[in-house]
Amino acid sequence: MLPASAAAAAAAAPATPLVAAVSLTPTTTAPALPPPVEITVPIPVAEATPAVAVPDPAPPPPPPPGPPAGTRVTAIGESVMIVAQPAMEAEGIYVDAVIGRQFADSLAVAHALRDSGSLGEIVVVHLGNNGPVTEGQFDELMDTLSVVRRVVVVNDKVPRPWEEHNNTLFAGAVPRFANAVLVDWHAVGDSHPDAFVDDGVHMTQEGIQLYLDLLHSGM
Repeated sequence: MLPASAAAAAAAAPATPLVAAVSLTPTTTAPALPPPVEITVPIPVAEATPAVAVPDPAPPPPPPPGPPAGTRVTAIGESVMIVAQPAMEAEGIYVDAVIGRQFADSLAVAHALRDSGSLGEIVVVHLGNNGPVTEGQFDELMDTLSVVRRVVVVNDKVPRPWEEHNNTLFAGAVPRFANAVLVDWHAVGDSHPDAFVDDGVHMTQEGIQLYLDLLHSGM
C-alpha cells in the first residue's frame, strides 16, 4: 500500500496519453515508372507533281485540193478534159468540153460564156489536141478572156504532127498576156507514161490525178 503522500502525488499528476508509434515509411516500394517513349509521327510531305508538258496545238488541216475556196472556175476543152470531167466537177469546176472540138470552135464558146456572165474568175483552156492552132486564134481567145483574173493554158501531149507546133506557139504567146499562165502537161506526160491509155492521149486514173494536180498548180 502506497503511503498517503505518495498516493496523493500520483493522483495530482496529469495523465500521459499513450501514443502508438506509427511508421510513415511505406511498407512497399511503388514500382518505378517506365521512361517516356518517344513516338515519331511521320508528317506527310506532298510529293512534287512533275510538270506536264502541254503539247503544241495541232496544225490546221491542209486545205482540200482544188480551186481556191470561193473561186469560180470554168474549163474549156475537148475529149482529154472529158476524161477528167467528173473529178473536176467534184471540185466545183464548171466544164464545157466536147469530143473532137477544134480550137476555132472554142472561140464562140468563150464569147457565149463571157456574154452570159458565166465565166469564172479562173478559166482553164486545154485545146489543140485535135489539130493545129494559129496565133490569131489564140490571141482572139485571150482577148475574150481578158475579163477574167487568170487563164490557165494547158499545153498538149498528143503524138500527132501538130503537137510541137502548138506547144511552141503556147510557150511564146502566153507570156504576152498578164493574166495567163502556162502549165506543162507535155512534161508531166513524158515523166509518167503510165498516165495514158494505149492511144497516148487520154488519161488513166493515175493520169487524172496528175492532171488535177497540174491544174491546181496554175490556179
